[in-house]
Amino acid sequence: MVFTLVLGFVLGATTIIFALQNTEVVELTFFSWQFASPLALVIIFTAAVGGLLGVLASIPASIHRSLINRRLRKENQQLRENDEVMRQMVEDLQNGVVVERKETV
Repeated sequence: MVFTLVLGFVLGATTIIFALQNTEVVELTFFSWQFASPLALVIIFTAAVGGLLGVLASIPASIHRSLINRRLRKENQQLRENDEVMRQMVEDLQNGVVVERKETV
């Protein structure tokens, strides 16, 4: 948590310094739209849009990993239950108890 706080502070300070050093106004044209804005604002906005697109692009992979993780947790739980049944059967056999064989999945 402290590392994240320090990293955020350094990133914020760097952004402020960058913005103060790049106050030159640039004119942008996109299709029929035209507008003028400080260079720092244009670059920061562009980086933010790129970051947002990166996050959006990673969502399908994140969902896929979550589904796999859920399936593996369920499988792990079933294996633990089967292990417990098998351990009980081995213990019963070692103690000489006659055990009716149960089908395990």
